This record gives sequence, C-alpha cells and structure tokens, in this order.
Amino acid sequence: MLASIQETAARHDVVIANIAHAGDGNLHPLIIAPEGDLETKALPGAEIELGPRVRQMHRVVKDALDPEHILNPGKAFS
Repeated sequence: MLASIQETAARHDVVIANIAHAGDGNLHPLIIAPEGDLETKALPGAEIELGPRVRQMHRVVKDALDPEHILNPGKAFS
C-alpha cells in the first residue's frame, strides 16, 4: 500500500506523508501542500469529506474537551 501511495504521489507530483497505526493497517496519508500555496490550503476538504452533521459532532466534542479553545488554535475549528 505504501508503494502504491508513493507511486500516486510521484505521478501527480505531490508530496504524501504516511502515518499509520502499527499492527492494524490503518493508514493516514497526508498530502503536503507546498509552503505558501494558499489556494491549496483554502480547499474545504473536511467539510466535503465529513458533511455538516459529522462536523457538528466534532465541534461538540472539541468544545467539551477544549472549552477555552486553546488547543491547536486556528486549525479545523477556527
């Protein structure tokens, strides 16, 4: 699988980092946007992938665990 991900990265001229859970086969490929590529970073990937109901659930959990919004500021729930 890792070889396939890297072949895809090379074919599309992007950098893909891979994070995984040892033993369970759960991969988290991360497409790394070039420094200063604001157009790429502006894409609403999580909104498209998760939809409004799941995003709201994430927001409720985040608010419960971080009511002061001090963890990871300016990221997914800014």
